[in-house]
Amino acid sequence: MPRQVKLFPTEDRKQKELEEQQKIAEDESEKRRVERETDREREKLKKLNRKPKNEFYHCECGLVLHWKVAYGRRSGCPQCHKPIALSDLFE
Repeated sequence: MPRQVKLFPTEDRKQKELEEQQKIAEDESEKRRVERETDREREKLKKLNRKPKNEFYHCECGLVLHWKVAYGRRSGCPQCHKPIALSDLFE
C-alpha cells in the first residue's frame, strides 16, 4: 500500500476531491432549481383552479378527447388542427 500512495501525490487527490465536491454542489443546485420550477407550475395550476365543463371535449370533426388531453393540446385538435378554446373546456 505505501508504494501506491507514492504514485499519487496528495495535491492531485485533494484537487480531485475538490472537483467531486463542486460537481455534487452543482447537481444539488440543479435539483433545487428544477424543484422550484415544478413548484411554481403547481402553484399556477392551483391559482387557476378551473373546473371543466364536461369530462370529454367533443371537436367539430368528431374526435373525442379527455379534457386534460385537450388542454394539453395547445396547438389544436390532432385530427383537424382547429384550435381548442379554453372557454370550450372550462366554466
